[in-house]
Amino acid sequence: MKNSADTDDDPSLSAARRLAAWLFVAGIFVLGSLAFILIASIFVVLLFRVVAGGQISVSLLGLKFEGASGPVIMWAICFLAIVLAFYMLWDKTYTGPVSGTIFQLHPSPQAGKPC
Repeated sequence: MKNSADTDDDPSLSAARRLAAWLFVAGIFVLGSLAFILIASIFVVLLFRVVAGGQISVSLLGLKFEGASGPVIMWAICFLAIVLAFYMLWDKTYTGPVSGTIFQLHPSPQAGKPC
């Protein structure tokens, strides 16, 4: 004999399945993104090692970075350059549809008036 919870017609079961499926998809997306970032950063460090012939030495503002710190400093400089490019190219004057508070965008209905 089947229980009503065992059937696919149960709305709470189908909602739980949909939620589990979306959580699975989101988790795979997050893990894939992290793996891509890790692979990209490893690629940059290995590229620096191959181009520089093994060791990278960076002298910046009177400080000298050698060995493993060379690629790290170069990675940080590349990251800061990308952030600066985003900042300079971003449209900072755009107010968009959500420029006000939620109460300004959707005022509450007055008492006695239909919605």
